[in-house]
Amino acid sequence: MRKIEVRQVVVFLHMSGASGRDMLSGIFTYAKGGRRWSINLANAAIKTADEVNALIARGRIDGIIAGEYCLPDAPRLLAASGIPLVYIGTKGEGDYARIKSISYVQNDEEGIGRLAANTFLKLGRYQSFAFVPARPGVAYSDRRQAGYVKRLKDAGASSITVFEPKAATGTPDDRSALVKWLTALPKPCAVYVAWDFRAIQVLEACRDAKIAVPEQVAVLGTDNDELLCDSAEPPLSSILPDHERAGFVAAERLDALMRGRNPRPRTIFVKVKNVVERETTHPVTASAHIVGKALAYIKRNATKGIGVPDVIQHLGCSRRLADLRFKENAGTTILKAITNRRMTTLKRLLRDTDMPINQAAKRSGFTCLKRLERLFRSEEGIAMHEWRTQNRPK
Repeated sequence: MRKIEVRQVVVFLHMSGASGRDMLSGIFTYAKGGRRWSINLANAAIKTADEVNALIARGRIDGIIAGEYCLPDAPRLLAASGIPLVYIGTKGEGDYARIKSISYVQNDEEGIGRLAANTFLKLGRYQSFAFVPARPGVAYSDRRQAGYVKRLKDAGASSITVFEPKAATGTPDDRSALVKWLTALPKPCAVYVAWDFRAIQVLEACRDAKIAVPEQVAVLGTDNDELLCDSAEPPLSSILPDHERAGFVAAERLDALMRGRNPRPRTIFVKVKNVVERETTHPVTASAHIVGKALAYIKRNATKGIGVPDVIQHLGCSRRLADLRFKENAGTTILKAITNRRMTTLKRLLRDTDMPINQAAKRSGFTCLKRLERLFRSEEGIAMHEWRTQNRPK
């Protein structure tokens, strides 16, 4: 019986942000579709150029997927090798001398910029438009800027300002410069930012400058990193590129290269997905703001033993008004919102850890185990230990 070959694939991606994790998800989705791949994550198992060289020398790599800025030595390491390589990003085409067994996958960066411009143009209430790059000289950021500015100019916008950082990104001098620049923009202004993490810094500068978001300055980020966007104050609207699709396409292309099909260079563009709208591009009603503020507080503190009075004190309004706004906008009560958040934490602990049930309950913010047992059974129809058994990862 012929032994089925397992292909060794190395993936170099930054996985600290949403884009890298989504790309990896797309790669895994493709690989799980009947491919015999052994995927090695560079930041988990292979860290140095020497290690990569050693694997190349031993013929232990069948294919590579590399993300932008993740494998700076790749052109040198792979110039003389015939290892199939797919590069995800906008920087690679000029870096690789070889013309065989290599392909490129890129987001439509200019299309992302155009979508940002269209988002603001549809709102139709701005005196000026502005752009903040991710970092100076970053290729994807420059292309997003180009698409954004061109679309605005085509639409007749006359006031378009680009922030030009003089200090290192994220430093006190950079934040001070952002405050000064934002303060000088004609209001109301629409600010598109090429990267969510940088957009968070823009929101912080707006708070320093006492600029109301989104009433005076609307802010739109890119990548839809949900952890960053949902925890921002106010929550950040963001463009969602199809990073998962980019990862899938990269894996699909690598598979073709490893099989010897279409070995000549090719660039594949992936279209942008959509805009995920939150509060930084749309003003919210006063009642919705109260509920949003309460839910954010509950999310941070539900497991710490808070009660309804703590939420009311945080809101600075009457109990009657808070209860009314919750019923109107959330369709629930403050107490139920606290309980739901605790229950979400409890289920995560039951599913993903071996923590004793009484300890998991306490860690989730529940103080009475017997009351929790009745509540859990009424909601799920089974006891907690049964739910844990049924929902453990296979």
